[in-house]
Amino acid sequence: AEVLNSLRQQGPFFTTYSTVYDPKARAISIFNLANFNEVRTFRLAEELAKKPKTYRLAKIFDESPDIDEIREMEPRRDFGTRVTLSAEILDRYTGVYRPAPDVTVRVEREGDELRVHGPEGVAHLFAESERVFRLAPDRGQVSFTVAADGSVDGMTLHKQADLYAARVGDL
Repeated sequence: AEVLNSLRQQGPFFTTYSTVYDPKARAISIFNLANFNEVRTFRLAEELAKKPKTYRLAKIFDESPDIDEIREMEPRRDFGTRVTLSAEILDRYTGVYRPAPDVTVRVEREGDELRVHGPEGVAHLFAESERVFRLAPDRGQVSFTVAADGSVDGMTLHKQADLYAARVGDL
């Protein structure tokens, strides 16, 4: 709960729920919205033995934060996960990417960070690991796909849904 709470997003694009999977115990634990004091755990064997059922998260928790309050919160800008990468590593990711047939975006290095220039403007990327970057401010994550030979062949935007963009050229 502490780790999930430290990584949750708030503001217009907020975390709606968080899950923890325990394959050994065959259980799934769920936290609703920003409430990390209350958890509901489902045992898979018990749930599969029941008739099919749909759960509404707000109904199975005693307390649910107000969604409008979460949306109005200042978006989180610091996740405490920023790492510094060399210019050589950052330069591997620069290039032109195509997320849709008629859309291209450019990834450029500026100093110790990457910037994405796309149809909606410029976004900053700061590294959380060698291949995963936070899209700032608080607009998701981007992970780069690296082939066995070390070349970068695409990137995926993780925000509400995953959107893959193939690398189509250099700058």
